[in-house]
Amino acid sequence: MQELPRLPFPGLHPLELADGYLEGPAVRMVTTQAGAPAWLVTGYAEVRDLLSDRRLGRSHPCPERAARLSGSIRLGGPAGGYTSERADHAAMRRLLNPAFSARRMARLRGFVRDTVEEVLDGVAAHSPPADLRVCFSRPLAARVICELLGVPYSDRDDFAAWADEASLLSEPERSWAAWGRLVEYMEELLRRKRRGPARDLLSDLVVAESPFSVAELARLGAAVLFGGYATTALRIDFVMAFLLTCPDQRALVQESPALVEAAVEEGLRLASANTHGIPRYAHTDLKIGGVVIREGDGILLNTPAANRDPTVFPDPGSFVVTRSSPAAHLAFGRGPRYCVGAGLARVELAEAVSAIFRRFPTIRLAIPVAELRQVRGTTTEDFEQLPVLWDEHRCLS
Repeated sequence: MQELPRLPFPGLHPLELADGYLEGPAVRMVTTQAGAPAWLVTGYAEVRDLLSDRRLGRSHPCPERAARLSGSIRLGGPAGGYTSERADHAAMRRLLNPAFSARRMARLRGFVRDTVEEVLDGVAAHSPPADLRVCFSRPLAARVICELLGVPYSDRDDFAAWADEASLLSEPERSWAAWGRLVEYMEELLRRKRRGPARDLLSDLVVAESPFSVAELARLGAAVLFGGYATTALRIDFVMAFLLTCPDQRALVQESPALVEAAVEEGLRLASANTHGIPRYAHTDLKIGGVVIREGDGILLNTPAANRDPTVFPDPGSFVVTRSSPAAHLAFGRGPRYCVGAGLARVELAEAVSAIFRRFPTIRLAIPVAELRQVRGTTTEDFEQLPVLWDEHRCLS
């Protein structure tokens, strides 16, 4: 039997995808990071359809026999009850949707804009070079998600450390322990909110009538905190990296601020952060891309590869802010599991890009792009650092 290719593919650069993801069949069997066989889906049409296919889920009929996709607690294996997954997910979405409504995002935009300016005040006070991750994207993402959830910003070092460890792919004990601490922290916050609710998401969750226990709500809150902090910070990093390494496209955005949102969408399309894929399990036999997938099989829906499908995106590896239909990407998923925080992430990204190039018109990478490295072995795979320089005399305070 021919040995299956193993994930992750070698030779991956943070601003590119390895050839292995884009060559070969759109659906093929691979060996996961945990050493289990799973179906890797890379074609745009196939990933798009499977993201909203009710024949797939996060749960498994026999969890103890399910293929492990990694050692991560969040993306490593099955999650949720096999018979109740769909109903539970719909109930959780009903709880979360009001907090992420278009009206609430419009109100929050002013806070995001003010927070971006405050964080950039700190960057301006820092002599270059500076790591954009440390001084900008992470503080910004942390402040915004803390405001939305009602989490004390003073606790950011703790929840940031737990989020980093929870994302580990090959150290399950550390990943599970860190996630457990994050959930315990969220449980305590929920109890406090119950005694004295405020105008924030955690208060809304704990006072709402729902079928969920405090422990279940804590896991939900932890997931929102993780996504709003770690994932949003990573996306800011990637969008900025593409703009900093594509001077012609950056010039277009600086000359025409109306292109900021298009630049954000193009950056989201290209960001190849989690190259391992979104985990799913087949809940019945199905056929996709000419391949028969059996009930219980593990599946990795690789959205970064789908977002570079040349049949959908001409010259797919290029960052082009004037690309037609830029929002056709699958960075936020699709269907019932479309990212509930997509609107907030877009607000943060647009405000961040607009402000940083206005206040730091000469900002640039402090190292050659080839020297950028990712943190390996995590679900997020952010940059190890994103060092930048700017001309202080041209910085707007």
